[in-house]
Amino acid sequence: MQVLICADQLHQRVSGGTGVYLRATLRAAKSLSGSGGGPNWVLYGSRPSGNTKGEIADMGFKFHYSHFANPIAQKLWDLGLDRPPRRYHHYHSFSMGGPRPFPRNPASPTQSYAVYDALWESQADTYPPSGRKWHRRRFAQIRDEADKIVTISAESKETLISLGVDSNRLEVIPPGSDHLPNADLEAGLRLLKNLGIQGDFLISVSTLEPRKNLKRLIAAFCAVAREFGDPMSLVIVGPDGWGGSIKPEKNVYLVGRVAESVLSALYQKAVAMIYVPLEEGFGLPVLEANAACLPVVSSKVPSATYENTLMVDPRSETSIAEGMRRVVAEDQLRSSLVTQGLMTANEFSWAETYRAHQRLFAKLASTGSE
Repeated sequence: MQVLICADQLHQRVSGGTGVYLRATLRAAKSLSGSGGGPNWVLYGSRPSGNTKGEIADMGFKFHYSHFANPIAQKLWDLGLDRPPRRYHHYHSFSMGGPRPFPRNPASPTQSYAVYDALWESQADTYPPSGRKWHRRRFAQIRDEADKIVTISAESKETLISLGVDSNRLEVIPPGSDHLPNADLEAGLRLLKNLGIQGDFLISVSTLEPRKNLKRLIAAFCAVAREFGDPMSLVIVGPDGWGGSIKPEKNVYLVGRVAESVLSALYQKAVAMIYVPLEEGFGLPVLEANAACLPVVSSKVPSATYENTLMVDPRSETSIAEGMRRVVAEDQLRSSLVTQGLMTANEFSWAETYRAHQRLFAKLASTGSE
């Protein structure tokens, strides 16, 4: 039994949290594929630009590429052209992108799509008009044609139900927390030295875009930083998204994308994670920090509870600043957040994320072959 996996998110300029989820699930699939049986995965995506093989080819699976590179590939897929082959028992896309769903047909393979949030509706003002239009159109196609929709949290499931998806067509498959490699401390310390950071620092991890709330985060940090005595820095890790540049401020460092081993090192050296997006389908950086034994200050995202994070109001600079103040000053609070955070992280594994997908694919593929 073979499943065609659309992994085109790996070929996007900014793959984001969806890329982390996909990449970690594929790694788990590769390491566990010899145990437990189940469908075999074959990857599919847009043809890489230039002479590169593309990350899909590097994942160690059989794969097929479309005839074109992005953005042409996505434009053709949106028109229902250059479709993937149908000689598979099931088709799954780990994002809303890639080929549009096949019209439901007994002759077609069963199909499932991942929809991890509906932020183009609930945070519409943080999306460009073209992005809102594309997401609304593609979501309607997925809602009408997909046999199952995979989402990432109970909260995102309720949101999708409110947008017209029948609950029995939704499958919640949370992420794992154990995807980051061992820390490359030498590379991490070299990065900090090159930035001129000598003292303590707070860290935030996100794509640079409006709904990540970075302007309020920076303003809150600037308001409270002088209270910390020794120089305290704020290190923001993540690629440029859209929505205008972030204004540089004293002791605030935008370091862009870093290797996973360097991120592990930064988590190990930071005082705390400050993560205050306006809304998320899950909020994977919270789990990353929990697993790294780093205390977390966060907004109310599905990955955050009142035990594994210190919760703040993301729309209040005062609330964010107070969270920073407390997590830096209160040793007992930090200790509690680390302990509860590690307990939370241990409840999530990418092996289980992979197995949940396998169970779903096997069920759908067998149903479609009846």
